[in-house]
Amino acid sequence: MFQKTRFRLVTLNVIVVFLLLNALGGAVYFTMKILLYSQVDRELEKVSQRLGPRPVSTATADKRRSLPV
Repeated sequence: MFQKTRFRLVTLNVIVVFLLLNALGGAVYFTMKILLYSQVDRELEKVSQRLGPRPVSTATADKRRSLPV
């Protein structure tokens, strides 16, 4: 008698749990992606500040100008 109702409730529960897990997984993924990329950016910025500006030699600059674009 309740077979159809039971099947519909189980299906609905499966769909809801699936959507919740996907939403949670997506939120964790994008949060971690943003955090990790910002950490890498900060580390690269620190390294570039430590190294300072590098002068470009005239030979390297001449080679760049002569390369076809």
